[in-house]
Amino acid sequence: MSIVIERWVPGFQWRIDPIDVRADLRIIPESRFLNMHMSEYAPGLLLDQFVPTDELVFSPSVSQRAYHHRDILGAFDSAPGRRAWDILLSTTPGPLSNQWHRNISFPAVTTFRMRLKAVTKIDNEVRIGEIRFFNGQAELVRSSGWQIIASRNPWEIRFAFDNDQVSWWTSGQAADLNTWIDVDFPHPVSIDRVTVDQIEDQQWIQLNPLAHLAGTWTPLKAVASGRLAPPALNLRMYLKDELKSMGIHWILIADGSLGAEDLRTNSPLWGIKQVAETNGYRLWKLE
Repeated sequence: MSIVIERWVPGFQWRIDPIDVRADLRIIPESRFLNMHMSEYAPGLLLDQFVPTDELVFSPSVSQRAYHHRDILGAFDSAPGRRAWDILLSTTPGPLSNQWHRNISFPAVTTFRMRLKAVTKIDNEVRIGEIRFFNGQAELVRSSGWQIIASRNPWEIRFAFDNDQVSWWTSGQAADLNTWIDVDFPHPVSIDRVTVDQIEDQQWIQLNPLAHLAGTWTPLKAVASGRLAPPALNLRMYLKDELKSMGIHWILIADGSLGAEDLRTNSPLWGIKQVAETNGYRLWKLE
């Protein structure tokens, strides 16, 4: 039967494999059988050997969790996992690492509330590192009295206002006209400019400012410009610190995975150390 399945759907199609009587009778030891059939088995054992019980491991490659006793954060099984994955890919040359600094100017308004709204429908989520408001050359000083709301992924909107450009808010959904960020100020403020720090692949998403005037949201006649800048020279060290701020102190990754080569070739710039290696997987410790 397995031969027939292989002819029609080769590769990793789900199926019931033939019974291995030698394994059933323990003639073949369990560990040997698992090594023969599961490339992730031995890498998982590295975690029990080297990682303290209370430390978190980010692994975009290893999905098996039955044959070790450590907490693994996958790349797509949670919002923190997605964030860690984006951090890992942030050194990829090009649109994911180059910086896009957006400047949005308009006639000065005095208001309690400002909104930044996407007016582009595109198959890319909105991603923002920092939003800043200005009156002339003076930046409005952020305070705990600001009420910040986002129409999408409101749980992470704080990352766009934390003075840390390598932490970012993402909409979590493709950009559309229902994607916006509101800031409510505790008292009226005068504003004539908004700056938005993003990455290069965000430049195609247009963001328009609105002010809450006379009880309604009023679009402002804005002039937007932007400039590209290369990534910071010490970007990798910042990204490593961001992973550590999430409680991640280890990375277990297969050599062929996205981001793995950069960890290998630039490990001193990341500030990480390879601790172990098996079956094409490497275990890194964030120093």
